[in-house]
Amino acid sequence: MNTKTTIYYLGNPLVRVDKKPIEAIPRLIKSFSDVLFVHVDPTENINLQNHILIVMDTVLGINRVTVFNNLQEFSRSPRYSPHDYDLLTDAVLLQKLGKIKDIIVIGIPAIGNLKEIVDETKLALNNILHI
Repeated sequence: MNTKTTIYYLGNPLVRVDKKPIEAIPRLIKSFSDVLFVHVDPTENINLQNHILIVMDTVLGINRVTVFNNLQEFSRSPRYSPHDYDLLTDAVLLQKLGKIKDIIVIGIPAIGNLKEIVDETKLALNNILHI
């Protein structure tokens, strides 16, 4: 049985600087019928498959879609309460617990032309999925 690759995406359609991943998804679904795109909240438990976690999320400070293969490439946000628990914190813990072997983050710029973002994301996904 051939299972689909799962890509988790984050974003908030109500926040201008955090909605690009959500805006891109309908166009990506059309091009990647063999991929299951799942919208998650950063504090949700994620069903891990093959111990490789692929996440698409807004990354501040980038101008182009960027693939990150190493959690150390990110700076940690200040954490003052449990509400500050974010995806990076969760991924670091999951990696330390051996629940995930690798994480790939497809960084989506907060601002930019949606068509260009979708095209760049398609190229990144083709490389990640070896299509």
